[in-house]
Amino acid sequence: MAKEIDAIIKALQDKTTALGGVQRAPDYVPGTAPDGIFAIAMPGTGRFVKGAGGRREGHHVARVFIGKAYKNLADDEERLLPYGDSFANALIADPQLGNTVETVGEIRYDFVTDFDYGGIQHVGWTFEIEIKKITA
Repeated sequence: MAKEIDAIIKALQDKTTALGGVQRAPDYVPGTAPDGIFAIAMPGTGRFVKGAGGRREGHHVARVFIGKAYKNLADDEERLLPYGDSFANALIADPQLGNTVETVGEIRYDFVTDFDYGGIQHVGWTFEIEIKKITA
């Protein structure tokens, strides 16, 4: 289970680093927020069920934040708004995340101005991505 979820998180981080402009996208959430525009991915909710032929199906929701420390909302918004489309487009263009998962489903998003990370206010996109993974 942990390897499956770990692989999903790493694949999502790979997608964020390919966007251009994202300066840091570590595989594991660091204790303090990186400088500049960064991305972090974390597991969210999920469930495992017995699928066809006795195979295990994992239905996961992963969470991704793409943002930066809050400085000036007008400037921050201008720099970050393009990531809403570009990240969703990257997932839609490769719904198997490089053969890591069966498919990416619904992508929910929110632009937030109050994301607290390490006691510092950040601004950016939060995404919740539905992912289906079938294992033998």
